[in-house]
Amino acid sequence: MKTTCSFFTRVLLVLLTVGTTLSGADFITLNVKLKTESEDHDPHQQHHKWLEVRVTNGSADSLEGATLRWKLFAEEVGQRHHPIVIEKKGEEKLTVNGSGQFADLTTPKVTFKWTLGHSVRTGRRSSRYEPETGRRYHGYIIEVVKDGKVIAESLSAESLRNIEKTSEKTKSPDSK
Repeated sequence: MKTTCSFFTRVLLVLLTVGTTLSGADFITLNVKLKTESEDHDPHQQHHKWLEVRVTNGSADSLEGATLRWKLFAEEVGQRHHPIVIEKKGEEKLTVNGSGQFADLTTPKVTFKWTLGHSVRTGRRSSRYEPETGRRYHGYIIEVVKDGKVIAESLSAESLRNIEKTSEKTKSPDSK
């Protein structure tokens, strides 16, 4: 049995193939691993966190002139509603050859320090409660940006996208 494709079906197949090839965003993948070293001395906590990121380029074209942007978020414990803030951010230039090649990048270590809520003896039969204070790790956002456009991203939690937008709006013009 002979199958025939109409002219319109062929055109549609060509357009779909060209569209996915030109977009490029479908071919960039991010693999992110969160690494931790901790120094816990009750009630004081200190964690060093960093990200190991593998950027894979599945397209035939080389990815040049791109930037890897990263942000680590912290939760301010001890404050009402535990606000989430950007603890540290940075960016690195990125070049990845095509055809499945990859680049491995590691962010600098960021230290998160906080003290757990605990009781302190004030006398023979009395004590007082010391509330939790400091900043505790909350999450990350990784973006690959080329020509001002985000072409790939990875988030530890979708809710961080809203926090990022809010914190950027509330910054004063003098801060960077």
